[in-house]
Amino acid sequence: MSTYSETTVHLECDTDDEVEINSGNDLCSQQGNENSNDYKCISDLTDDDIRGMEFSTETEATSFYKLYAHFHGFAVRKDDVKRDREKKIYMRQLLCNKAGTSTGNMRPTTRTGCEAKLRLLYDVDCKKFRVSVFNPTHNHDLTPERFVHLIPNYRKLTEADKQVVNGFISRVRLMVMHHFFQSLVLQMMDA
Repeated sequence: MSTYSETTVHLECDTDDEVEINSGNDLCSQQGNENSNDYKCISDLTDDDIRGMEFSTETEATSFYKLYAHFHGFAVRKDDVKRDREKKIYMRQLLCNKAGTSTGNMRPTTRTGCEAKLRLLYDVDCKKFRVSVFNPTHNHDLTPERFVHLIPNYRKLTEADKQVVNGFISRVRLMVMHHFFQSLVLQMMDA
């Protein structure tokens, strides 16, 4: 049985030990003494580890699969969802963004019919989402690590980047205004 939180994934082994997977930028394994937790690389997760995971919320599961996809070089999209009578989600399916096929579009498509997916079912007894289906097989090449940031889903500006861009735009506006007023003054002096 496994659980996921925003910062770590806990994999409970057959023994009493727990294995944590760091979901930050440092996805490497660390092993400490017997009093500290062991860390496992996300690359070391087996299919069975993922099939045995459970999540507190559907959002946590989606975050995990997006992290997994980013690490492995593909993007995720939400597919099927089923809700109960109270409109609460009890089934969610997440797919590789190349799943399915395109019909009737004149535009080129990126859909290849990829079968990779993660399906979650809500377990009423333990009040958690469990992975019911996990298929890691892709029918296309995965994006190399050095190009993953170019996948449209991952092209995001950090707050620091946004501040740099906004500062640059502000300076350009000031330069344009300065040039405009300078030329206006020169025209008035010539007249």
